[in-house]
Amino acid sequence: MQMKREKIINVMCIFVLFFIFLNVNAQNFRTQGEQEAYWAKQIFEKEYTKQQHPRYTGRIIQVDDTTFLFGVRRLEVYSFIGEDYKQVFSLGILYPDLFSGNCRIISFFEELNFSKEYTVKRLKLLAFHEISGQILINPTVYFIELTNPNATETTDLKTFIKGASLTFIKQGWLRI
Repeated sequence: MQMKREKIINVMCIFVLFFIFLNVNAQNFRTQGEQEAYWAKQIFEKEYTKQQHPRYTGRIIQVDDTTFLFGVRRLEVYSFIGEDYKQVFSLGILYPDLFSGNCRIISFFEELNFSKEYTVKRLKLLAFHEISGQILINPTVYFIELTNPNATETTDLKTFIKGASLTFIKQGWLRI
C-alpha cells in the first residue's frame, strides 16, 4: 500500500513539474494572428538561410486577370494580391516548381514588417494544393523574401519587384 502511494505521488509530481514547465515556456497570445506573427518571426530568426532562386526561364502566359501558365503548369492568383504583387508571377520570380506538391492557387500576400531594410521585403502567402483533381480547403502557409539591392527608401512596390530576386522561400504550416 505504501509503495503504491509513493508511485502515485511520484507520478503527480512529474505532472505538476510538466505543467509548470509548459506554463513558464508558453507564450500567451490573444489571437491566432498574434501567434502566427510570432511563428513567422521565429522562422526568419531560426531557420533563415539566404538563398538564390533563378527566375522562371520558360514561357509565361497570363491567361486572364488571375491565371498564369508556366509551361503546362497552371497557377491561379486570388484574393488581396494587388496588381504590383502579381508581377512576381508575370516576371517569373515565383512559379509552381518552387512550391511543394501540386500548388494550384496562391492567395493573401501579407508583408511582414519586422525587416527594416529597404532592399528586402518579407512576405507570407497561402498556397492551396490540388490532390486527385480536388483543391484542398486548408492552405499551406509559405514565407518568401524578395531582395532588390538597388531599392531605396522611396522605391515604390512595382519598381522594387521588377528589380527583385527571390532570396528565401520556406514552407510554414498547414492552416486549419
